[in-house]
Formats: sequence, structure tokens, C-alpha cells
Amino acid sequence: MSNRTPPHRPRPSFSSSSSIQCPGKTSRTTTRNENDDDNQNSIRFPHRPRPSSSSSYSSPLRFSDLAEVNPRTPVKLPDTAEVSFIPMTAVDETGHWVDRQARRLGEVKKGYTVFQEGDILFAKITPCAENGKGCHATNLVNGIGFGSTEFHVLRAKSGVSPRIVFHLAHDPFVRAKAVAVMGGSAGQQRVPADFFDLFYLPPDILTNQNHKAALLDAVDDAIDATRAVIAQTRRLKSALLDDLLSNGLPGERKHRREVKGVGEIPSDWQVFCLDDMSDGRRPPLRTGPFGSSLKTEHFVPSGRPVLTIGSLGEGEIVASELLFVDEAKATELREYEVLPGDVVFSRVADVGRSVTIPEHAAGWIISSNLMRITLDKRKFDPWFLRQSLVHNRLVTDQVRRLTADGGRQIVTSETLSGLLFPMPLRKEQDAIAEVIRRVDQRLRQDREIEVQLSQAKSALSQALLTGQIGVSVQEGKL
Repeated sequence: MSNRTPPHRPRPSFSSSSSIQCPGKTSRTTTRNENDDDNQNSIRFPHRPRPSSSSSYSSPLRFSDLAEVNPRTPVKLPDTAEVSFIPMTAVDETGHWVDRQARRLGEVKKGYTVFQEGDILFAKITPCAENGKGCHATNLVNGIGFGSTEFHVLRAKSGVSPRIVFHLAHDPFVRAKAVAVMGGSAGQQRVPADFFDLFYLPPDILTNQNHKAALLDAVDDAIDATRAVIAQTRRLKSALLDDLLSNGLPGERKHRREVKGVGEIPSDWQVFCLDDMSDGRRPPLRTGPFGSSLKTEHFVPSGRPVLTIGSLGEGEIVASELLFVDEAKATELREYEVLPGDVVFSRVADVGRSVTIPEHAAGWIISSNLMRITLDKRKFDPWFLRQSLVHNRLVTDQVRRLTADGGRQIVTSETLSGLLFPMPLRKEQDAIAEVIRRVDQRLRQDREIEVQLSQAKSALSQALLTGQIGVSVQEGKL
């Protein structure tokens, strides 16, 4: 089952007790002086914890005081019994178990990491550790799970909320410090298990822990709800594009006619090749420079931007992926310049990855793996053509039929010149574009909310877990 499944969060029962007895040390041995809080190898939260008269702790706690690290998990089930299975690909960077799977115990009892209901999984290998991969393993089949050997297993000790352990394990500061102590060869670096012995927490970390966890869970729930709205809006956009680009506006549906090599289109639409859509002043299609025209040694730290495949984002230019050439080289490459309204797309790898050139990118250069389309903008909306190239199945089916596929798709100028684009009159193109732009505006607003909530979660996590913000036991409020 591949659908994203929100984690089950057992809600704590709020008690009026504001202190918990310090849980015992893990049985794992360490050669460090555990009584020396100033050990030079220790790692601490960035803020000094405030004194708490209600806390029973007088000195900072190690992470391993709160949770057992990679504990033993006895399994008393027959080999035919099903258990949950969590490979690294089944968890995401936000702490969710997104792909719930089950296997027979006999298939996974060797070669995988075992854990039990309520344990927290912490990815230890690069880049998964940096990305925050892991989850709170709940609702396990038969209460047992097996997963990647690249997980550390954290099990909350008696009197410690598993949700507090989960939030600590996914706190950005904790992750950053874990990454800083990674060891191993390049590309195979791992967070050592004794990191959890070295990482110190404020002495009152467990004071009102259930309320802290509930507040952080509430923000997580808001983030999840926003992401669900974004996913739903993206599905709406995809369905609208599929319909509008091949059928036209709902209020203006017409009879349809069959066009050879294209399929059925509205009867008053026309099909055009790129030559038909040119403004006559520049070639309708241009492939980026080849061979010695643009080589690695031509790139400089700053100068005229060069568009690369990596710089073609989701309909916008990713500035961090631009390269640069000096003005002398840019003059040599003048025929590969772009102007506002040009459509630039990748001719290899992700065929159809594209952007419409904005005003501020006038004069930039395309690289060898890109192609540029120039239109007569009085008759043809560049946005409409770009969306057709990416989303109109009547066009993408032609691309698949005509594309040479030798391990990766490669679009040639001959392929593009042979495509037929179904197009309505410019007035209807603009009306369709306006419908989708409204959806895009909603998407941008929701993504901004998601970013703001994520930033608030990070700040709140730091403030709660370091004692900068207190929580009222009686009211469960900040």
C-alpha cells in the first residue's frame, strides 16, 4: 500500500504531576566519565535551560537517560506470523511512515533491525540522517516490526513519553549535532550509537512532558492538514490541465473532429507546428551550443547567467543552479540568448521540464542540453504552449512516439518540428491560462503557510524543549 498514512499519535493523559523520577541508565557501557557534565565531547541544546522549581532534576540529562538505544527485542511469534516491515523508503523526512507494509516473520527475522510497538526509528546513514528520516512506529502488525539496518531504535524509558522522544529525535538542532559526529567513509557515514550518550538535554526536559508533546503534535497536525490541502490542489490542477488543454473551457464545449496523428480536438481548434507559430524574426526552435562552443573552462564565478537542466524548476528558474560566462563569451553565444516569453525545456532526462522566460532573464544563455522555442506572442500564449508540451496528452503521446529512447529520452529538433499542437484562439488560451493561474496562486499561498508552520514548529520545539517557554499543568497552555 503506497498511500501516505498519518502516524497514530497516542494522546497522553494529562496528569497534575509536574515531576517524574529520573529513569535509570541504559545498560550499554561507555568509557566516558558519566559524572562529568563538562566532558569536552558532550553536546548540548543551544540555549541555557532556565531553572525550574517544579523539576526534580538538578543536572542535565543525556538523551540516553530518556530512551534505550537499540534495545533487545524478543520476538515470540511463529515464522508464519505477519509483522510490520519498514524499509528506509517507507519513511519520509517529516517523521511519517508513508508506506505501510507487512511481511512474514520468517522472511525478515534475519538481516533486518527489529523493534516493537511505540519505538522511534532514527535514520543513521547519510543522507537520510541529514534529511530527518525516521518515524514513530505505532500500530505495528502483532506489535512487532522489522526494518532497515540503517535505523537506530529508540525506546522511551519508564515514565518518559514516546512522543517527547520522537520530537527530540526529529528536532533540527539534534539532527544537526548528530550529523556533526558522523563517522565512516565518504558516502557511507553514520551517526554512532553513543551520540545519544553525548547529547545533553535541559534538566527539566520532562517537566510537563505530556503537554509539550501535545502542543508539538498539534502543530504537526496543522502541517499535515496543510500538506493534504496542497496535494489535493495539485491533483485538481492536474485534472484541470488534462481537461482544458484538450477540450477547452467547460462553457464553450464544441463538436469534436479527428486529426490524424493527434486525436480528437474541438472542431474550431487548429493544429500548428512550431514553424507555423514563429514570429518570423528568430528561428522558432534553437538547440543549445555543442562541442567546444561551451565547455567547463568557460564558466566563471559571476557574469552572464547560463540556464542548465538543474535550473529548470517547477515552472520557475532555480537561481542556485545557474552557471555563468563572461561578457566576451556571452557575445559569442548571442544566437543562444533567450528573450521574455521564450519557452525553454530539457531535451534529455525529464523531457518536458520547462520554464517560460521572465523579463529579468532576458539575454541569458541556454546550455547544450536545453532547447528554446520562440513564438508569435500576438497569436500564441507561451504559457499555453509550455503546458501543452508538459501536460496535454495529445502532445505528450506524440513525443513518446517520436522520441529516441536509448536508456534516456532525447528530444531532437526534428522531433519538436514534427509535433502538432492543438490550439484555440488566443482569447480562449488566455482564459484557460487564467483558470490555472488562480489554482497556482492558491498553491503558492498554501505552500507559504506550510513553510511558516514548519518554521513555527522548529522555533516552538526549541523553546519548549529548552525551557524557554513554560507549560501550565492545569490548563495545558503556554
